[in-house]
Amino acid sequence: MRQFGALGTVVRKGITEDEDVSGHVLTVDGRARIAVAVGRRRPIAALRWPDDWEDAMTEIPRRLRRPTEYDLHRALSKPRQLWMRRKERHREPLAIAYLEAGRYRKTVYDFIGARIENPGIMYTFDNLTADSLAVDVGAFEGKWSREVYSRYGCTIDAFELSPEFFGVLDEVAVEVPGMRVHQYGLGAADETVKVSMTHLGSSVFDSPTAGANTQWIEGELRDVAQVWTDLGWDRVAVMKLNIEGGEYDVLDRLIETGLVAGIDTIFVQFHEWIPGAYSRRRAIRKALVETHDQEWCYPWVWEKWNRKA
Repeated sequence: MRQFGALGTVVRKGITEDEDVSGHVLTVDGRARIAVAVGRRRPIAALRWPDDWEDAMTEIPRRLRRPTEYDLHRALSKPRQLWMRRKERHREPLAIAYLEAGRYRKTVYDFIGARIENPGIMYTFDNLTADSLAVDVGAFEGKWSREVYSRYGCTIDAFELSPEFFGVLDEVAVEVPGMRVHQYGLGAADETVKVSMTHLGSSVFDSPTAGANTQWIEGELRDVAQVWTDLGWDRVAVMKLNIEGGEYDVLDRLIETGLVAGIDTIFVQFHEWIPGAYSRRRAIRKALVETHDQEWCYPWVWEKWNRKA
């Protein structure tokens, strides 16, 4: 094996001498290290792949993986987060949890301000009528569906992946005649998945709210395109998506099939801690511009898109 300088060998297959190795795991004096000089090209490559590369990779701690765009944003925002955490320590626990989830970023405060100015911003849709169909993807405990029905009296198809909330949703449906509860989530394909039981942040992904003691439960996902056909949807007036990372698969599938053009308003919360979240969000937004206009956006909080006239 050929080595350069004192850095030792690169634990990755197929790397070349002039390749950008920023973020890749290197071995230095037998200990794992990360090359963190982002954008730098350094001649520190292993030109022959070791026979035991699979064992070497499994021994690398997860924290030493290549940093994602989320990791970099999180690191850069850490000083502000620590300062704001101290400044906001007097607030109620629920408010603190909300601010923590958003890392005390400016867009979170901007959206809080928007809700103070317009308390109904989450439930106001000019295109909804009693004859409309609204789709609540990630119904949770039914608050959004209940409020929207109380305003417009429309039909609501509410989807929830986690069995943790089936009971409360059934109770809400008794109070909301136009609400139809579906005990499965929407995705890009039919599959059975594990869902974290973390209440507000339940997800199929290893989310920031999931810890070592988090319990997981099975949930069912169904292909959103097939569900569209099975339920006989013609046009969806509003589709709200808050599914802790699942929004990427759903929107990608709707765009791929062209069904996105059948949705008048898309109301979505993107989650940034999902692998590839930044690039996937950019790609989805680029595709949405073809069929929809953005009405407003608070990045990584909520954004609203209306179908082009």
